Amino acid sequence: MDWLRIVFLGLLKKRLETLTDYIIWIEIVGWTTAFILFGYLLRPTDPFFFTGRYDVFLIFMTIFTLFYGTVVGIIMLGISYVVSLNFYTDIPYMEIMEYLVFVLIYGEFHYHWNRKINIANENNLYTRNRLRMLGNAFFLAKISHDQLEKTYIMKPMSLRGAIVSLADEPKENRTTLLLERLSHYYGIENAAYYHVEGESAIKLAEIGDSTIVYDKNHPMIDKMLSSLESIYVSDIETHDRDSWLAVLPSFNYLNELRGVLILKKMPFMTFNIDNILKIEVILNYFEQEENQHIDLHVPQTYRVCKDGFLFELMRLLKLKRSYGVQSSLFAIHATKPASIGMLDHFLLNSLRVLDLFERIEITNDECYYIFLLPFENISGTLSFEKRIMNKVHLSDDTNLQRMVVSIDAANQIFDWISTSSQRRS
Repeated sequence: MDWLRIVFLGLLKKRLETLTDYIIWIEIVGWTTAFILFGYLLRPTDPFFFTGRYDVFLIFMTIFTLFYGTVVGIIMLGISYVVSLNFYTDIPYMEIMEYLVFVLIYGEFHYHWNRKINIANENNLYTRNRLRMLGNAFFLAKISHDQLEKTYIMKPMSLRGAIVSLADEPKENRTTLLLERLSHYYGIENAAYYHVEGESAIKLAEIGDSTIVYDKNHPMIDKMLSSLESIYVSDIETHDRDSWLAVLPSFNYLNELRGVLILKKMPFMTFNIDNILKIEVILNYFEQEENQHIDLHVPQTYRVCKDGFLFELMRLLKLKRSYGVQSSLFAIHATKPASIGMLDHFLLNSLRVLDLFERIEITNDECYYIFLLPFENISGTLSFEKRIMNKVHLSDDTNLQRMVVSIDAANQIFDWISTSSQRRS
């Protein structure tokens, strides 16, 4: 029986590693002990009601197994077996084995039910974050357009372009340049931007004097950390107010707090909710752009695509490997100018909200198009391929090459592009 003991101890160790709250185990042992005492008071010779009309202990064990999983049910069953050695002359092995079967069934249900919940949560998280990113990008484009109309003669620059162009600057200078551009457009005179990682906060940039200090005990920061929302001077009690005007948080793509802008001085005419909302959107867009330029551990053949596309590809690949969430890729190799022109027109007008694409231009007459379709299986991607072929009228292009793969086989597309490039060279 050594193998059974090893398997059980392995499962128990894995479960203990994931359950960091020891109160759960105290609760399990406590309730089991309470049940045994209750059963002993009612039926001293049969405290587990093995020979009773109703399987009371099975109902009790079912509740905990469905809530906590198989290991907890087996532990409770093990406790009942050890205790029964002192109360029963004939150990009820048949009843215990029946209970074990029920524990395994309920534990399997617990596993699959939690897996379904985790998959749904991950899908919702990805969709919500993608929509938030797209919403920020859209709103930033609107802000940029409005600003361009207002100051076209004096400051002919797109605000969105100014923010995106920060990616070309050295990393240590990006935050300083961001604050300078916010000051340029919104008249910020004194502010500091802190990078937040867990309990620590590091000042990355500031405008004006250097008296702004991030302090978690400050009323405005404390309220921002608890609510994860922007806090203004009007949100604080009068006796707690100082010279700060607002504390604005910024979040990464996982909706984790990563930055805090402490706004101390700003002209009265520009300090309004419209401008503050615009600054918030810009800060979040900046954090998202920073996340897309982190070091991605991908094969060299993947580097034909931009970091933003690879970033989303790796996120969806992680969902596939962790939870089995399906996503697919569809690639087209076009070698005729007419086909390339029609595909470019399609990309501008017909892609769905969550779909992504990458256009890899080899020459003026040769392009690869890679479409990344989140949460779409192979059959759905084949329908997408058919829709493109019919809508763009590419069926007559005999030189057109296509490939549809699941996201965990993405390397096939990049190997195909790499092999074709090597063959031409």
